[in-house]
Amino acid sequence: MAALDGECGCPMALLMQRLINSIRQFLFALSVVFLMPVLAISAPVGEIDFIQGEVTIERLAGEFAAKQGDTIDVGDTLVTGDKSRVRILFTDHSSMQLGSHARSSIKQYTSSDEGIIDSLLELAEGRARFIVNKIKSSDSKYQIKMRTVLIGVRGTDILAQAESSVEHIALVEGRVALSDSSAGEIFLNKGHYIQTQNMALPNTSASIPSNWLMAFMQDVGSSKQLSKTSNQSDEIPASNLSTDAVQQKTSKRMAVPSIISK
Repeated sequence: MAALDGECGCPMALLMQRLINSIRQFLFALSVVFLMPVLAISAPVGEIDFIQGEVTIERLAGEFAAKQGDTIDVGDTLVTGDKSRVRILFTDHSSMQLGSHARSSIKQYTSSDEGIIDSLLELAEGRARFIVNKIKSSDSKYQIKMRTVLIGVRGTDILAQAESSVEHIALVEGRVALSDSSAGEIFLNKGHYIQTQNMALPNTSASIPSNWLMAFMQDVGSSKQLSKTSNQSDEIPASNLSTDAVQQKTSKRMAVPSIISK
């Protein structure tokens, strides 16, 4: 009987060991699957090259006060306080510049050696300026998401403001396509502006309102103001300049990037 028990016990022990090994392999494979998105997120996509006032970075591991030189990852959300500004320089040399009381998230951002960019930035609140470098590849996708409007970019300089019930978008240079959930779409040309109506796109655009533009610049600042090497004052005076004069003055001061047309 002892020999018989031994003969039965060995195959059973071997079967149990194989089962344990299979479970271990399965758990390891499962951990790799769940770890892969974290590894992808961990690669920095940009860094803070200017900061003023209180800025917070919200990340999966928690939130912390931002400082100049901090790296930015996919999944990060930046929140600015009162009288605060921050600029993010991305790996493809595009940038995002936030004014006070702004909230923006990096939903997606990849760039390849071949110049293919796949990015989705979200502006939930406040004012932001996006300077997008010349996009070299037709396979690239650069988008800015607001509550109502999705902005499709091909290389341009965009001013955007998100409020609880209305959104504003203006174009300093280039041309972009704007779309909303109702499948509406309009193109915005250089020097033009739209304001959403009833959380939908209007049928037409207009010239950039001078008062709105000056308020935007006083909040977000210009590239010269955020330059570490500039000592010149760059504030736009609160005067009754015409819209064209304000646009010309602003374009001259905003360090307009290279643009491609559609």
